[in-house]
Amino acid sequence: LGMFLLLHLFTWQSASWIIRQAKNNPDLYWARDLAAMIQVSLIGYMSAGAFLGLQWFDLFYHLVVIIVMTKLLVQQQVEPKPGPRFAGVPPPENAPALPAGVRSAPLPRWRR
Repeated sequence: LGMFLLLHLFTWQSASWIIRQAKNNPDLYWARDLAAMIQVSLIGYMSAGAFLGLQWFDLFYHLVVIIVMTKLLVQQQVEPKPGPRFAGVPPPENAPALPAGVRSAPLPRWRR
């Protein structure tokens, strides 16, 4: 029972996270609406489960998977993508210049 309730709780929290992250992003309104409607579905599942034997009804597990997949998609859109560490970063303005006549090492062939 505890694991089942924790699954409910974590699904609800993930849906709330999706709603918060997608609130101000017009490209993610679909995710916000989907998460909100899945929360409504969870409430319906819990209320019907109080009166009927729905423990083996697999719709709940489908809702959990949909929330997990939606959260992964929203995370990819919201969080910045890590790129090469120093790619395209200009040297600082106060960096010492190379002495006259000294050239920097050539770039490796794979970096040209």
